[in-house]
Amino acid sequence: MRFDSIVVGLGATGSATLAHLARAGQRVLGIDRFAPPHDRGSSHGETRIYRQAYYEAPEYVPLALRALELWHELEQETRRTLFIRTGALTIGPEHGELVSGALASARQHDIPHQVLDARDVPSRFPAFRPPPDTVTLFEPTAGVLFPERCIASHLEVAKKHGAEILSDVEVTDVGVGPNSVTVTVATGLYRAERIVVAAGAWLPKLLGMDSAFRVTREVVHWFHPRTSIAQAPACPVSMIAHDDGPILYTLPDVGGGFKAGLHHAGAAADPNLHDAHVTAAERERVGTLVERFIPGGAGPVVRSAPCYYTTSPDHHFVIGPLARSPRIIVASACSGHGFKFASALGESIALLARNKPAPLLPALFSPERLGTAKS
Repeated sequence: MRFDSIVVGLGATGSATLAHLARAGQRVLGIDRFAPPHDRGSSHGETRIYRQAYYEAPEYVPLALRALELWHELEQETRRTLFIRTGALTIGPEHGELVSGALASARQHDIPHQVLDARDVPSRFPAFRPPPDTVTLFEPTAGVLFPERCIASHLEVAKKHGAEILSDVEVTDVGVGPNSVTVTVATGLYRAERIVVAAGAWLPKLLGMDSAFRVTREVVHWFHPRTSIAQAPACPVSMIAHDDGPILYTLPDVGGGFKAGLHHAGAAADPNLHDAHVTAAERERVGTLVERFIPGGAGPVVRSAPCYYTTSPDHHFVIGPLARSPRIIVASACSGHGFKFASALGESIALLARNKPAPLLPALFSPERLGTAKS
């Protein structure tokens, strides 16, 4: 069976890409090895941070701005609340990578922000107790996205516009022919003009790119907050650089607990050997930091859950056609900081799949910097 485009992986970016392709009138097929939205990949967890003052690189900011516009459009189309505005606190040493990078992006792109002394934060945001040797960048336009709702909404739009979806189906091979590309599953083979591979932690093996990515198992925790000051929308999301290791990120309680985790703290993992067990040491490590910086959020652990990061060597996204197989479009390495962009990434990747320019995708996302995949 032949399609205009096939999307492999229907998490954050894959579901958005499928929706934009279907809306553009393409005959499209989406395939996922589970039943999205699910909790086996990188696109779950009840809440995700949305922010614009991007410390990773200012090139991400136009994509973030477009993403929020599209999240609001998707809310209107599906009549679901997908985003709530809480603001964000970026906390760390004034000249450290986190704060200085976020401030540079905010200034370059005129993102609304305020810089606060550590002594001023508790009166403005009572849940937080930043270290005295830090500064805090407050970003009022930031907030919380609801990932399962976002994915369900994109899939709903895709189906409304005629997309076909295969759930609980594993793709075993992606092949390239002279005039098309193929996807092999247990029941047969599908052919398309282009294939978008947005398979998260499964992408490296599927495309023969294991050496180009690092897949890690990360853990996030939900704590029972001690007071209402840790609840949304009054409590901002946060990212906190500290002297004890990876960045601590937090999200306010929206009903399931105060959420917290460490950014890039996990060990290498195989998603096919899914380990759902979370140790007491993993919980205690994050709980100690929450108690130190956000004492109002640090009650008993409600639950913990693993997810997967798929990371490129430079930690930037990898999005675009493969040089040796340009009919294959890679949409990867967004784990850890990609969900917020998914609506805009889907729009841009859909343009690439239709052989159109995607001006919001910066050159630093190019797969060419990683070498080649099998063809």
